[in-house]
Amino acid sequence: MQLRYACRLDPTAAQRRALGRAFGCARVVFNDAVAARRAARENGEAYPSDAELSKALTAAKRTPERAWLAQVSAVVLQQALADAATAYRNFFASVTVTVTVDAAGRYHASFVVDAPDAPLPPSTTVVRENQLIAVEDLAVSGSARTRLARSVHDAGWSTFVAMLGYRAQRPGRRLVKVDRWVPSTRACSTCGAIGEAKPLHVREWTCPCGAVHDRDLNAALNILAAGRADRPTPVELMSAGTPVPQSAVKQEPTGSAA
Repeated sequence: MQLRYACRLDPTAAQRRALGRAFGCARVVFNDAVAARRAARENGEAYPSDAELSKALTAAKRTPERAWLAQVSAVVLQQALADAATAYRNFFASVTVTVTVDAAGRYHASFVVDAPDAPLPPSTTVVRENQLIAVEDLAVSGSARTRLARSVHDAGWSTFVAMLGYRAQRPGRRLVKVDRWVPSTRACSTCGAIGEAKPLHVREWTCPCGAVHDRDLNAALNILAAGRADRPTPVELMSAGTPVPQSAVKQEPTGSAA
């Protein structure tokens, strides 16, 4: 099993300048490699091999136009060639640490390690007892701008789903995000009929078919059914007496807590 770790970096001003030069050189080498392979494809020629691209890079550093490439570590430039190969081969084969900078100017170092399969800790009941975990893809950023902002932030839904996804990955569980537009609250999990929108204070409702629903229980059944179908809209019909497994999660802010 391979795991990727990302660590926040705080480089000095001199290190930021050095990283900036490295990023610029790597970008040029990457683009040159992609251009070489694109030209070969358009001309009906065989793709240049990694060794041929490496030789071309060495030759380029001896020309006036690319002499400044010699100012950075050769490891950085070789990594750029490996990344270009990844774009064509659709896999990441590098084992050097990757340093990135985002639009906000924050630096991160990420790396992949081989980790043996290990027993799940106790802090993991949901992923240990369920093969499939279905959650609703809530618009957290939108809800955080409404009067429910405090409830949304208290719930920490985004953080919870991110941690759940990480925990589910190691034992090979499936985490399905159900489209937020699935009428999980309005649909009857017994007959499939879709009723009117219901305000948050309505915690129990009766379907015209006669089924009496707890709001959260019914929504959880519908989310689980949509997750099992792995499609964004259909709601699978389920028995009203079916118990809700822990894999069905429905969250709605009420008051100051979720």
